[in-house]
Amino acid sequence: MTTLLQLLSGRRNIMKATRIISKTAEYMKRQSGSCTQLPALTQLYRQKSPFCMCHTVGSSLKSHTCGELRAHHVGQKVKLRGFLQYQRMGKFAVLRDAFGKTQVLINDEDTSLVKLLSSTTFESYVEVMGIVCHRPDSQLNRMMPTGEIEVLASNYQVLSKARQDLPFLIRDFNKPNEQLRLKYRYLDLRHSELQNNLRLKSQVAKKMRDYLQDKEGFVEITTPTLSVNTPGGAQEFVVPSRHPGKFYSLVQSPQTYKQLAMIGGFDKYFQFAVCYRDEGAKHDRQPEFMQVDLEMTDVTMREVQHLTENLLVFSWPTHLAAICSPFPVLTYNEAMSSYGVDKPDTRFDWKLQDVTHHLHKCGATVLENILTLPGNSAHAFVIPGGQLQVTKKVVASWENLARTQHNLLGVSVFYICEDLTLKGAVSKKMSAISQRELIQTLGAVMGDILVMAVGPTNDVLGLLGKLRLLAAKTMEESGIIVRHPEHFNFLWVVDFPLFTKDDKGNVLPAHHPFTLPREDDTHYLYTDPFKALTDSLLNCVEQIAYVMLLHFLRQWRVDA
Repeated sequence: MTTLLQLLSGRRNIMKATRIISKTAEYMKRQSGSCTQLPALTQLYRQKSPFCMCHTVGSSLKSHTCGELRAHHVGQKVKLRGFLQYQRMGKFAVLRDAFGKTQVLINDEDTSLVKLLSSTTFESYVEVMGIVCHRPDSQLNRMMPTGEIEVLASNYQVLSKARQDLPFLIRDFNKPNEQLRLKYRYLDLRHSELQNNLRLKSQVAKKMRDYLQDKEGFVEITTPTLSVNTPGGAQEFVVPSRHPGKFYSLVQSPQTYKQLAMIGGFDKYFQFAVCYRDEGAKHDRQPEFMQVDLEMTDVTMREVQHLTENLLVFSWPTHLAAICSPFPVLTYNEAMSSYGVDKPDTRFDWKLQDVTHHLHKCGATVLENILTLPGNSAHAFVIPGGQLQVTKKVVASWENLARTQHNLLGVSVFYICEDLTLKGAVSKKMSAISQRELIQTLGAVMGDILVMAVGPTNDVLGLLGKLRLLAAKTMEESGIIVRHPEHFNFLWVVDFPLFTKDDKGNVLPAHHPFTLPREDDTHYLYTDPFKALTDSLLNCVEQIAYVMLLHFLRQWRVDA
């Protein structure tokens, strides 16, 4: 022990000290069955070491990350490595790595370092050795985690020089367009946003694995990517082979292999599955994406819900607003009638309401005639305080959406006046009583906007569901907070229809042909298949889907 302390006090070779600490720990463990004194030795080593080795670094080539130094490090000699974010006059520089930024200062007397820094191109990878110092009070940056300190450089060298004509610089503002960022992805990945996203994904994936394997007894199985063609669903990518006339398909999902695992005796399986679908890209869906697949035997719907909720709560990032379980539950019909979509955004209210009974004798002949047709109805919702934001241009785009995508004559947009009457294209033909009933039913007040559509119920609900989201976006673009960006409202949507019809009246699966009907609805398969419901679950952003899979072949055969 004396030899170790002398070595530390004399600041000799770091690697030699590390080896002695390790050997000392092994000796203590053999003697006492533990190594409780090791943390104290390590702390002493960190205090005496000229480079203050830190566990967050794990490298002998640097002592700290660029986001690690604080005021309590003042006076310590450090070695940093990072990208040159910025430099001015060869005296001030900012180093950046994946963990943050540190300001570096070079003395005027060090002319060689000043000259070298002045000639260094941005985004070069450099190394700085120096002493941590307090910043002057006038230069403190409270918005920067390392804003209380700076490193007075004693040595500076360029490890990898960047080219002079970089396509763009790494800044958190004025970012280049996405096409340019994707072309130079190696530069784009240096942005803090992408760094944080990928590291967050890694952390969440680890927590999910820990929960599923350690707490629930799941087995992680990786299934093949090259597979055979599976009919139905999205278009598949085709991979040629060296055998004439033969090819592979990239899997849409590991559905077939999951079933093989279940049949083979793996009662609980999960996989971070990469899926490939040759279809148009969406804002939340790409031709190649990853999903977490869970497969279980001998479970009920509620047990799967409970496990999924616990999995999300366990793996939820700590820097985000906490989520609580159990999640709320809506039926498919409730979601469609109140929100117009099967994956509702419940972060704001603005629910759709059926106002058909207020318009049967409203005085507006065009509305009354539409409602006389079977299967037609009228629904509406209110945009609180939206009269300034919902302009004529916005209303015109809504009218076009109603005609082109939902086969409706249009949409009625009314302004709520001071005397609690409606102002709009059809309002002049509506009776005062009908107007007051509409306003009272919807709870509207002066300054609000009332949006109403009349026609076939499915078309009306589908249109208003889209307009509800578009209206929220319009309000938010004007600076009005409608949906809190930090809120995550998970919910389950259950009891989806099992079957639907195509344009020719043929019976088709609403989800996919392997979905198990509810036990109480099995008899509908042979009498009225459109009444049969399935145990499917979705949350508000369609990130979770759960299906009770068919396991009786006789239930799969439907004579329709």
